[in-house]
Amino acid sequence: MLRQASTMSLADRIQGTPGVRILREFVSNSGLYPLFEAIRFIADRGVHAYLLEPPHYLILVSAAIQSWFLGRRVEYAWWQRAAGNRLSLGLSDSEVSRNTAFLQRVVRRLKQYSEWSLDPDLLEESLEDMSVLQQRRAERAVLFMDIRDFTHWSEDKDPEMVIGMLNGFYDLAERIVMSGGGHKPHFTGDEVMSWFDDPMLAVEAARVLRIEATALLRRHQLNSGGALHLGPVVEGLMGSTGTRRYGIVGDTVNTTARLCDAARPGEVSISEALARRLAMVSKLGPARTIQAKGKQEPLVAYPL
Repeated sequence: MLRQASTMSLADRIQGTPGVRILREFVSNSGLYPLFEAIRFIADRGVHAYLLEPPHYLILVSAAIQSWFLGRRVEYAWWQRAAGNRLSLGLSDSEVSRNTAFLQRVVRRLKQYSEWSLDPDLLEESLEDMSVLQQRRAERAVLFMDIRDFTHWSEDKDPEMVIGMLNGFYDLAERIVMSGGGHKPHFTGDEVMSWFDDPMLAVEAARVLRIEATALLRRHQLNSGGALHLGPVVEGLMGSTGTRRYGIVGDTVNTTARLCDAARPGEVSISEALARRLAMVSKLGPARTIQAKGKQEPLVAYPL
């Protein structure tokens, strides 16, 4: 051991052999960022995902080269260490930029998915205050509209044709409802349902939807029928633990659906409650009495 020690230079005795210096440089400086980044990434996404990311290898190789370059020298200029650190940071910045771009794409996609079921304004409010999505009791004007004889019409049609027709109907309904002050509509089969805070806006939207839906469906030898009703509902986020949707429930919704079933092709029926609230009975067609399924008392409705 004494003979081996006598062959070592004074610098090696003070600062260690090149191998020791390379290891010390990697552990104390050059490899710090790659090591901490590896720990963070693996803890978040796992070892397999880490090994599949080529930039991680580049950062590690850069740190190893810097450690080898600086560790082999007993003395070096400050700019040599700075250049090595800058190379590692440059690669790290590239990785950060790539991850940031990915996260931005994810945020845009999640926003799009959320807006498919939530009003944009409601979505923005919920980001600041989740309580806006809580269930609450409110008075709403409810709109239903469906396609008449849809089941018979679609029986001998290709599914692609049926979907294309339905999507056109959905797009039309959403455009009119949303621009008319309604909430994001719900689509179930050939049926559209939405609701309005302002009953007068609901009437105007239903009037426009009836006209434009009639023109659209005429191309397929079809027609629509709809109804409006006013009353109390529970509005908010509802559903199971894993599947939820913002919507409304209550007898008002059920009654509107029954009035819609009874509406004639090309007609939108308005309930007596809504017609009297807006003092528009004299402006509507003759009253009809409807014995709706599940209702103890007959319903009175007027054609819009």
